[in-house]
Amino acid sequence: ATHFVAMLGYDPGLPIGYDLGLTLLSAAACVAGAWGAFKLNDGLPGARGQIAGGALLGLAIIAMHYIGMVSVQAAARQVWALDLVVASWLFSTAFSIAALWAFAHAPARWRLAAAAGLLVIAIVSLHFTAMGALTLELDPRVMGPSHALDTQTLAITIAVVAAAGLLAAVFVAVADRRVTAERAECEERC
Repeated sequence: ATHFVAMLGYDPGLPIGYDLGLTLLSAAACVAGAWGAFKLNDGLPGARGQIAGGALLGLAIIAMHYIGMVSVQAAARQVWALDLVVASWLFSTAFSIAALWAFAHAPARWRLAAAAGLLVIAIVSLHFTAMGALTLELDPRVMGPSHALDTQTLAITIAVVAAAGLLAAVFVAVADRRVTAERAECEERC
């Protein structure tokens, strides 16, 4: 959601739209990559898991951003500054590794806040560095947005999906607490 909300602020000064298929692919790539990163982090011991998982998580964030940027439709061609693309990859990966390290090593009461904050920094630092890497050069040979997803529709979609994700997370957390409490109660009686 952090990435997609930041994308809503992107205004290159000409009409743009977003290819729906590529936009969905960018979200799916991030979700799948994040899932794999957390599994890798859990499967490898210590720092190896945090580094490997963080590197994969950084790549998932990068895939989300750059696939999402390829989905931008405008009557222009995209020109990328390679040095800033590389810097965005380094920021994303370094802060993702730091987030997994913080989750494993920070004091329990700060663990989630530290990891979440570092993940937000990973996404935001990637986003703004990568957006600085992009120049849209007007090109009359390139078709502008025709049947693309407009910014307002994208905003509504982001809000609905983010709300659904948060509601699902709350539901899972409440269910987990109940199951844990019932299990503890059963163990006390048995």
